[in-house]
Amino acid sequence: MNWVIGWLVWLLTFPGRIIRVVSYRMLCDINKVEVFEVDYFRGTIALGEIPSLGTALFIATAPLCVNTLLCAVLTFPAALPMAIGAENMPPSLLFLFWLGISIGMNAFPDRKYSLYLIERGSISEKRKVLNRFARGLCLLFGLANFLKRFWFDFIYALLVSISSSSLIVSLNTR
Repeated sequence: MNWVIGWLVWLLTFPGRIIRVVSYRMLCDINKVEVFEVDYFRGTIALGEIPSLGTALFIATAPLCVNTLLCAVLTFPAALPMAIGAENMPPSLLFLFWLGISIGMNAFPDRKYSLYLIERGSISEKRKVLNRFARGLCLLFGLANFLKRFWFDFIYALLVSISSSSLIVSLNTR
């Protein structure tokens, strides 16, 4: 039964998985890191040499930044009417809300992949503070991925959606 639920969640959130890989690819291109292979639907990307730990951290946190921003922007048109109490919403707004939530649910990088990136980037790194920060970040990503079993990713996407619209409403009422 769990595989049915997992497959259904994968099917409903596939746009977010694709955007996560696109964000990795985008930051690799910006940092001139060689990309050997990309599979957007499986969510995999094979990279070449990462020059530094800072670059690895930048690439590893790409989905968190990009997917969270896209989640806030895409859900805003639908969440704003919900925040002010509108009753009827057109299907286009519901589609944007689904798309934003599916992207927001994939904001946290896989712990295994972020650990791989950080290990590749820390080979020549001498700064221990940056290494400790990177390891701590991997632990946080691992915790977030563990909590996905309890729908943490869905709750995170909803909180991003609600907070962006609530912020605008509260600023407008002052």
